[in-house]
Amino acid sequence: MKPKPKLKIRYTAAALLAAASALITPLAVTKAYELRGYTAFGGEYLIFPLGILLVYLMLDVAKRWDKYKKSKVNPKSKTGKTRKED
Repeated sequence: MKPKPKLKIRYTAAALLAAASALITPLAVTKAYELRGYTAFGGEYLIFPLGILLVYLMLDVAKRWDKYKKSKVNPKSKTGKTRKED
């Protein structure tokens, strides 16, 4: 079974974001060392964990949005009827 195009795009974007954060972190660590002149643990080490957190949040929000759109209750209906009944 092939994945849906929308899911394929989401997973591709998530993979690119994770890869970009993994590639940027060592560059930021090196640059911070050059600027400081000594080794220290600063915010440059948070680039990768924040990238992974963004990937998780992006996929979770997309999943919840799809679930919301497929829900049977019409949020605009004041009577609480399902979409089929409206």
